[in-house]
Amino acid sequence: MDNVGADASKRQYQGHSDALMRQYQSHSDARKRRLLALSGFQPYLTNKIN
Repeated sequence: MDNVGADASKRQYQGHSDALMRQYQSHSDARKRRLLALSGFQPYLTNKIN
């Protein structure tokens, strides 16, 4: 029974950290895009988004 509980909490933690990573990834992507835009890479950005 203890094994099952440990597996469940491990899975929960894994999913939580995955979600955090995805959130962080999209956040840093947005920051990178903003930095690029500020650096004057606007045409490149527009092409990449479309």
